[in-house]
Amino acid sequence: MSVFLTEKERQLIGNPNRDRKFSNIYWGMLNRVKKYSEAPGLSSRKATNSDWWHHAAEYVTDAALICALKPDESLKVWIRHTVLEIARRSEAEWIGPFFRDHTANPSSGHLETAHLSIAVAVALDLVPEIFTDDEITELKQVLREKAIPLCHQWLMNNHHLANWRCILLAGMAVAAAVINDREIMTEAAKEYNFCLNVIQPDGSYAESLQYSNYCYYGLMMTHEALMRRDPSLKLSNVAYGKAVKWFVHSYLYRKPLTGWGPYPMPRSLNFNDSAAIFGTDPDLLMHISATLKEELPEEAGLARWMFDELYTEYPAQGPFDRNTFGFVNRYGFLSIIHYFSAAEAISPASLPPFAAFSNGQCVNRSSWSDSKTVLGFSGSAPDGMYGPGHLHGDINSFILAYNNERLLVDPGHTCYRSLIHQFDLSTRSHNTCTFKVPGQQKSLEQTTCPTRHFTKDNVDSPVPRGGKLLLAERIDDVAVFANNAGDLYDGSVSKFERCVIMAGEHAFFIVDRIETKEEMCTEWNWLLNNRDGELEFKVIYPDRLVARRGNAGMKLFNLSGNAQLNGPMYAHVHDAYHPLPQQPGEGAPGSGMLFNWTEKTPAKTRCAIYAIVVDEYGIVTGWHMQQKDENTCSLEGPASCCRWTLSVADNLMTIEEEISERKYSITINNGTWSLHK
Repeated sequence: MSVFLTEKERQLIGNPNRDRKFSNIYWGMLNRVKKYSEAPGLSSRKATNSDWWHHAAEYVTDAALICALKPDESLKVWIRHTVLEIARRSEAEWIGPFFRDHTANPSSGHLETAHLSIAVAVALDLVPEIFTDDEITELKQVLREKAIPLCHQWLMNNHHLANWRCILLAGMAVAAAVINDREIMTEAAKEYNFCLNVIQPDGSYAESLQYSNYCYYGLMMTHEALMRRDPSLKLSNVAYGKAVKWFVHSYLYRKPLTGWGPYPMPRSLNFNDSAAIFGTDPDLLMHISATLKEELPEEAGLARWMFDELYTEYPAQGPFDRNTFGFVNRYGFLSIIHYFSAAEAISPASLPPFAAFSNGQCVNRSSWSDSKTVLGFSGSAPDGMYGPGHLHGDINSFILAYNNERLLVDPGHTCYRSLIHQFDLSTRSHNTCTFKVPGQQKSLEQTTCPTRHFTKDNVDSPVPRGGKLLLAERIDDVAVFANNAGDLYDGSVSKFERCVIMAGEHAFFIVDRIETKEEMCTEWNWLLNNRDGELEFKVIYPDRLVARRGNAGMKLFNLSGNAQLNGPMYAHVHDAYHPLPQQPGEGAPGSGMLFNWTEKTPAKTRCAIYAIVVDEYGIVTGWHMQQKDENTCSLEGPASCCRWTLSVADNLMTIEEEISERKYSITINNGTWSLHK
């Protein structure tokens, strides 16, 4: 009896045309896997831009499910030959590409090993009838003697908490469940419960959206395999099921993207190593929706909403070669299996428009009804980092989108073996501050935190990210994020308190209170989105910048007279990671336009204010900034529709909307920040 497809699930799938959305994804998967059988093997460059390791699992698991539901002779031949070819490849090929460690003794697997294990195991589970008895014996032997030991050895050799551990665990657990190795399953269940330590208390994740998706994919595959084989193990997936609210809050919008075809692609708040076109793995969404309806009903409904929103309208939209590694996500075999067991969709309109997460990321949007304006802020993790890695020097940076256009952006990331990647990580490539020491060429940038380790008897406490989240609150339509990133600059910066205020739908104020241990020049960096060459900008020296994309416009004002505007530098803004160079998703030089204001004279203490307005392409011209003095300024909308005024004193900031006579204050009392009306 199959582990991954029960008779009840087969019956639920039944007639695929009885549900419009399911019909789309079912026939979309059937037609795409049918194409695999038209050419042998996994490595045809006509079919894919990735190496065979990176798409083996999604090609094979999807094809195996379709073959189990709707047997096809050519597909049987393709699966049989492909799976046997994978199984018979050398140990070195199972270990992975050239950049993996091939010198370990005893041999150790890597991410590729886990995915090959999943491919062989799921095919053997779903369509055993296409193999001869001798071939079944051979495949079980490969899983027992090659796949499981290689994955297990990695788990024994490595002692840090991150996405890798969860993926290697999945490679071991899925194989063990399929061949019914009770000893390994028991060990995998224990390891699964330990790996839950990688998740932040609220379900968010320390590394990034993209790597949460990959980490939780590994946990999902382990949970699915072990609980289907032996429900008495009683493994809980609540810890990562809670992540759905972070996924939903981080989602911006969906529309076509130059270079990716005519169909809409999602965009998300992509702090750290994460794709700008990130959409949560649909198999993960449906797994959460189907298995957590009772324990987390809201998250289950939101997961179903996100699946429907992102994956049911254009079933043939690819790419379909980058999902299991989490590069670009499309629906897979578990989406089909769980579809009719998943919860009813719940709209995110049920959520507040404001959220702050355990990993330090904060989000505010004008509303859920239109989400015209979305602000994402990268703060310090109040609970520490439970599984740090893949971090950028981006604390106190923010992402700003308006009218379905990303204006101020995070660079994202590209191939790790590219020299460009060092610039992806750089503080200078983010919307935050660097510092220039007189007489030194290199700017002072943020450091990142170490990984979290464990021993046989002890797990390190969550790792401090550095800095401190001071305030994340919203009253009415005024939201405030404040964070101190001073201790991230190698001990040279005593204080870098950034307070970002979103007032209504259009107005923003940024207040930076900075103290350095010696006289330095602060550099305020601003990365604008030009990934398709469609950015229009005008520099108005010395104190403002106007930028437009699509039907969105932005004005950026610097209120300090002691700073010089420089740029643009031709920076990089990436769409999505790819393990190979020069692939779709890698931003060209000039895909980002990097500006900065640099202090003209060094100082130890300064308070700098910036103001931003966003509105439609033309209407943005109707917004004006008026500065009373260096600590007070106003942003007035077209035809005096609103007038937001900020005043800054030592321990008090006031924000007033003068037309409606509303007033708010931010107080600082012995280091404690508060927002009041």
